[in-house]
Order: sequence, then C-alpha cells, then structure tokens
Amino acid sequence: ASSRFLKPDWGTVDGARGHRAMATIRSKTTATIEPTGEVDVETTCTATPGASNAASITVPPSFSVTNPPKVFGYGTAGFREKATVLAPVMFRVGILAALRSLKKRAKIGVMITASHNPEPDNGAKIVDPMGEMLEASWEAYATAMANCKDCDIDTEVARIRAAEDIPSGVASVVVARDTRPSGPELMDAAISGIEAVQKGATLDCGVLTTPQLHYIVRCHNDPAYGEPTEEGYVAKFSAAFRALLPAAAPKIKVNVDCANGVGAPKFATVVGALEGVLEAAIANDGSSGVLNEGCGADYVKTNQTAPKGMNFGEGDLCASFDGDADRLMFFFQTEGGAITILDGDRIAILCALFLNDRLAAAKLSGIKLGVVQTAYANGGSTQHLERLGIPTACSKTGVKHLHHLALQYDVGVYFEANGHGTVLFSDAAKATIKAAHAELAEDDVSPKAAAVRDLQAAVDLINQAVGDAISDLLLVLAILAKSGMDATKWAALYSDLPNRLLKVKIKDRTVVKTTNAERTCTAPEGMQAAVDAAVAKFSNARSFVRPSGTEDVVRVYAEAATGDEAVALAAEVCQLVFDRCEGIPPPPATAQFVDEIDATTVHSLSVLEKVVGEMAAALEPHLATVTACMQKGEAVPLEIATKLTQQSRLITRLKTQQAMCVNEADGVPRRTLSKPGVQAYERSIVEEHQHFVDRLAKCAPGSAAEAQMQNYVQWAQEEIDQVRAMSS
Repeated sequence: ASSRFLKPDWGTVDGARGHRAMATIRSKTTATIEPTGEVDVETTCTATPGASNAASITVPPSFSVTNPPKVFGYGTAGFREKATVLAPVMFRVGILAALRSLKKRAKIGVMITASHNPEPDNGAKIVDPMGEMLEASWEAYATAMANCKDCDIDTEVARIRAAEDIPSGVASVVVARDTRPSGPELMDAAISGIEAVQKGATLDCGVLTTPQLHYIVRCHNDPAYGEPTEEGYVAKFSAAFRALLPAAAPKIKVNVDCANGVGAPKFATVVGALEGVLEAAIANDGSSGVLNEGCGADYVKTNQTAPKGMNFGEGDLCASFDGDADRLMFFFQTEGGAITILDGDRIAILCALFLNDRLAAAKLSGIKLGVVQTAYANGGSTQHLERLGIPTACSKTGVKHLHHLALQYDVGVYFEANGHGTVLFSDAAKATIKAAHAELAEDDVSPKAAAVRDLQAAVDLINQAVGDAISDLLLVLAILAKSGMDATKWAALYSDLPNRLLKVKIKDRTVVKTTNAERTCTAPEGMQAAVDAAVAKFSNARSFVRPSGTEDVVRVYAEAATGDEAVALAAEVCQLVFDRCEGIPPPPATAQFVDEIDATTVHSLSVLEKVVGEMAAALEPHLATVTACMQKGEAVPLEIATKLTQQSRLITRLKTQQAMCVNEADGVPRRTLSKPGVQAYERSIVEEHQHFVDRLAKCAPGSAAEAQMQNYVQWAQEEIDQVRAMSS
C-alpha cells in the first residue's frame, strides 16, 4: 500500500504490473505509463468509509509491510529486534505515540534504543508524561499496531481512538536515539509515523541516553522538575551532587566503563561540569570498540568479571554503564586479583541505609522508607534489611512492577540485581523535605540541619523518572564520600548467599502459573509442595520456579548456605520441573543443567563425571540410528544429526571442564583452576567459535538462521574472552 515500487505477484493491470484490488478497502490510484511499459503506482489504502474519524494515514514505501516478517511484541523493554526489520515497526510506533499524546494532552517520548543488546539490534519504547514507562493497558495497542499490514492501519487507529475516546487536539512527541548505526534511519521512521498523524508534532532531541529522554519528557509536563534540555539535565544533577558532597571533600576518583555507548559522551559532559570535585577515567568510550561487546553492566553482571579495555588498580572503585546508560554495576579488584561485583542489590541497600539515617537525623519520622526487590534479589540482602528493620516488599520481575510497588512508600528504593533502578519520593515526602529545608537558617550547622540539606540534595540528585546510570553513579559516589566508605567497606556490609539460576526447556510454558510475586507456583498441582520439600533438605535455603515470558522454558532459582547445597537444590528442583511440566529431553541433570555452568565456578568432579556419563549414554540410540542409516545408504534425519552434533560438542566441553577442576582430599570443590585445563578449554572453544563463524557466512542475510548463528558466535567470543582472562 502507498507504494512507488511494484511486485511481480501483485497481478496485472492492462498488461502491466499493478496492485490487485481488495474487497475491504478503497484505493485512490494514480498511474503513469512509463516508456518501458512499467507502471509507477502510488496507492493509499484506507479503512472502509466511516471506520475512522481521522484523515487516512499514508505509509511511505520504506515503511510498507504486506506480510510482517514475524510477530512483534511490546514488553517492559518496548520493542527489540534486529535493526534490519524494524523500520516499519518504528513508523507504527510513531503513530501510536502521537495518539498517546492526544489521549494524555501532554508530551510523550519515543526512545530508539536496544539498551544492553548487541549493536546489530535496535528497538523503541514509548515514555509517558511523567517520564514513566508506557501504561500497561496500551502495550496491547502497541503490539497490535506493530503487526498491522499497511491497509489495516487506519482501522487500527480508528479502533484505538474509539476505545480510548481520544479527542482532537495538538500532539507532541519528544524523540531521541542512542549511538547505534541504525539509529538515524529508525528515528526517521518514527518521526514519519508521528507526522503522519499530525504535522509538526515532533521534537527531535537527537542523541541522548535513555534516562535523559525520560527526564526531558517529565520536565516538559512538570516544569518544576527542571529545564527540559540536556543542558538542564547536566546543570541540575551536577549542582545536586556538589550540594550532597561533604564540605572540603577531596576530589573523588572513579573508573567508568561506558560500554562503547551513548553514556560515554554524555557522562563526559557531566564530568566537565564537575571539574574540581570529580575525576573520571572513561573506558570503552566508543572510539574503537563495539557497543556492549565484552563490556557494559550486563557483561560484568553476567560474567562476574571486569570489562575488557579497562585499566584499574587494586581497590579502585569501578563502574559499568550499559549501552543506553540506564543500568549501573560497580566492581573492584581485591588483593590477589579477584573481582568483587557490587550489583543492584548492594546499590539499593547503600541508598536505603543512607536515606534512612538522614530521615532519622532530620527528625522526619512521618516519612516512611521501604525497599522493593524481586524474587531474584539475593537472600543475603533481604536478610540484612530485615536485621536493620527496613521494610521490604517483593514485586514481579520487571522494572515497571518495581516502580509501581515503590510508589506505595513515602520513599521507595528499588533496584533490580542487574543494576536498573532508582529512588522515588512521594509528593508529600518532597513537600515535607522542602518545607523543612526552607525553614533552615543559613548559619544552622546542627546535625538536624545537615540531614535536611542532605535529603534535599538527594531529592534533586536522583532521576525519579527512571533508572539512570549517571544519576545513580553520582548518588553512590556522594553517599560513599559522606559515609567515609570505600568499595571494600561497602562490600562488607553483608554476605551474599550462594545461588544458581538455571532453566529447563518444556513443551508449553503456559502450564506453569505463579503468584506471590512469582515466588509461589500454583500450577501444575503439587509443584509448590514438591519444591518446598526439596528446600527443606538444605540449610538457609529457598527456591522458586517461574515461566519465561518469551520462550518455552522455566527458570529455576535456588540459594542455600553453601555452594554445594545451592547446586544440589537447583538440580533437584530442575528435575521436578522436567518431570511435572513435560520437559523436553535431555533431562536437566544433563545438558540443560550443565549448560548453565560457567567457568568461574568449580563443581565437583563427581558431578561432572556423572553428567558426562549420562549424556554419553543418551547418545547411544542416536548413534545406532546413524549406523542403521549408513548401512541402508539412507540420509541421516536432520533432527538426529543436529542433536548428535550438539551433544557431542557439549560432552567435549564438559570433559575439558573436568580437567579444569581441582578437588582437595576431602572431596570438596575449591575455587581453584588448573592452568592446563583452562588452556585446553580455550583451544576447544576457539575451534567451536570458528565453526560458528564458518556457518554464519553461509546463512542467508536477514534469516532466522543468521540471527541464531550470530548469537552462537557472540557466545563463543564471550567464552573465549573469559577463559583467556582466567588463563592470564
């Protein structure tokens, strides 16, 4: 529809290629016969007359879709996919954002980013007026709109207008993007969608971090929050940081990995505004490396290691942003070279301790503080908060759920373990703090006055619209300086419980139902009782199961007093899921379990020997099938050949990991690795990486096979980087 290019299968019009008529639409067509006999057709397909109360939307050729390549779904992170298929989706996102603006009679945001995803990916999310994520009830509209064929767009727009009683008026949408190469094209697509609804409705802010876009949207709709520009963002947060620092504090030094993303230039601007009080060594600034490749907050958290491309010394405080600078992870190197990770759980506790102390010192007892976590928060952090008497609540996984629950407190602190989070102050709490601050005499240096000033500075320093790596970094640095703590003292506040996060493939994830913030399994019947019985066998243990939101797998989390107990509990619960939820072979005690073992954790040789033996036995029937086919001169079934190859590779990997394990005489596994074992594993994974690269070169561009193989190549490269770091 609305196309200036023609496809051979569209039928014929007077001997030339043209567009086949459709019964449910009307077409306004202008055709010109070129000298070659080709027809240049511009067609606008709209809904049946009377179906829409707005002008028909014309879809430019670049964003035209006759048959969407896949079903796109809008979730907590918005849309994310390979950038090559997203232009039509972005056009439709722009349409929906304009409708949302008309509905709310306010400015709405559209951020073009895929956050911590690899550079070839991109995506978009819509930002509501106060800088929050898109209202959940509109996610279904976003999904429906993204999957619209061209000639269905007007019908879908009319449906949304009618369902939401959207008035006429002036739409206004703020648009920004990160530094991905695909960003400019996709932002043009989003702007085209906005302008298709209403001309002049777009405010193009160019390149920003995701939190900066959220901040600007909020400022436009709440002028008291700040100036709605990047300059306003820098001025507000740099001033608040200076205000929160202790008097005559020495210059703060920090090393920051910016994931080769947009956070690098934006943070550099903030550092420039803090000359004299903050010195930051910025690594992975995008000048040479690839976005999110071997660096960034997600890489640090997932691999429990430092990013590559970063220099630091023992005890130096280091931080990592993700690709769009909305996640933050801290780490430092201990004596002996080990890396200690300070994740979102520890950021939340540090902030809660500081703010709770300041509220008490300011004698603002009417303001109640609480911490919101997910079930994935380490039990050690939850137990520490309970010992301190700080209220905690558990929400479903996903920032939007934590944000919503945090609003129930006067001061709600929430961070996911991945480093995404912030602190929310209720309007009443902000008013109380502001009033107390206004009453202070300029020469009042009492502990109460100091606490009130700290609270006001904290309110100003925290980006309450959304998790913000830059704002959160400044807050943590100021708290550490104020509290006289270094990274070692921060890490010593409490100890994490050993834990495992695994997954089990099943036929249909919808058979698994949960409640109680995903901590209690209500279906299949008897599952929770079985999990409880397994947990009861171990000390200081807990475990829960929850279905994935995107694939047919069940995620299993287990923690216990010791590493061996956590591993044993996880294995037992995985087996329960496999047995009760129609698990897909092989059983979790083999491939699915060991696939989650990473090279930073040593498991007992007996466990690995058992796994390898079971997997080898499981391959025997497949080998028999292959032998029979060869004897008959028949082709080996593709499914059998694929499974045989995959499992053989995994057995090789596990045998290499056996060589990496060093057990003491008492049979207890230690965090010790033999260098020959590590080097042997490196050789095997390098070979596997090359195998994946060779297969990738043979994949059709844009195909599902290419996307899958790119993931394999990335995994193998990350494995190589990690093993080489261990070897050195």
